[in-house]
Amino acid sequence: MAGAAASCFAGRAVYQGADVLLTARLRAYRARNYHTDYLKGKALAIACPKLDSEQEIYYEKIKGWIDDAKINTLSIMIMQVPCCSGLLKLAEKAANDATKRSRSIHDSRHAGRDTS
Repeated sequence: MAGAAASCFAGRAVYQGADVLLTARLRAYRARNYHTDYLKGKALAIACPKLDSEQEIYYEKIKGWIDDAKINTLSIMIMQVPCCSGLLKLAEKAANDATKRSRSIHDSRHAGRDTS
């Protein structure tokens, strides 16, 4: 099942050769100028390693972006909390295990610091 979901997800035209922003589910709501500073020109994916089950599906999807959709870059935007660091580690593992390489994986963990 995970493999089928991954190929379907990775095959979407929006991810083909794209710069992808993988954002922790609640992160976008906390960052000032999220759309203009971080999302502009990127394909968006949203995930939550704490609230979502089936973490291996995330791994397969990210690996599929790199191997099948041949994404250009992957930026990870998370909050500075333990559960979000799991998303970054998962993305790094998927990228390391992919047979192809995206140009870069950017950790945006410190981007858009909370202003509340």
